[in-house]
Amino acid sequence: MGAKETAETGKKLARHAMEDEFRAEIDAARERETENDAKGIFTMSDDVIAFPVGKHKKQSKKKRLFPEGFLVISIKQGTGCYRHLKAPKKMKLEEFADAILWAFEFDNDHAHAFFMDNSAWSERNCYYLEEVDEESEFPHTCDHDLTVLRIGQKFKFVFDFGDNWVFDCAVLREIPDGTGDDVAIIRLKGEAPSQYSVAEDWNDETVDDETDEEVPDDEDDQ
Repeated sequence: MGAKETAETGKKLARHAMEDEFRAEIDAARERETENDAKGIFTMSDDVIAFPVGKHKKQSKKKRLFPEGFLVISIKQGTGCYRHLKAPKKMKLEEFADAILWAFEFDNDHAHAFFMDNSAWSERNCYYLEEVDEESEFPHTCDHDLTVLRIGQKFKFVFDFGDNWVFDCAVLREIPDGTGDDVAIIRLKGEAPSQYSVAEDWNDETVDDETDEEVPDDEDDQ
């Protein structure tokens, strides 16, 4: 065998050795994955996880890992009026906004935003309703859940940018155990303010709904 043939043979052997080594690494990785599945260990990439393979049935679907537990959050509107809400940590901020309005008997018919640095209209740490942030300048309440909050944190919830309802909020405590989707009012004090004043509900002149004309005074008053 000549020198050239010897060199070619050496290259082939080297390539085969590299391929064998690569296959061994893949086999070892697969073996570790199989061992982890058997032990009930799963790996996580970003917020999506692959659940371990069961003994009798293979689970190939990926499911999101939702945070467990609840937060107890105080929401205050004005003097002497507040609600303590128990809300699941997996709840989106957009859903929590709806829960706040429900607790104060408000209609959810306007835009909202959260200001997590406790300064209304600050741009440092805020979350807006997606529909009012057309240029996507800020994070959106539909994309983030209550895990953005921490115990002891104070923040502002602003509703109806025209009337500018500002709610003072504070995270009181965490309930680490338990799952569920429901929000509960666990403490209530004070009467909720009226979302719309009488002046907003009615014109200065009383108007008949059907005729769109002013209602005449009673004859007895004439």
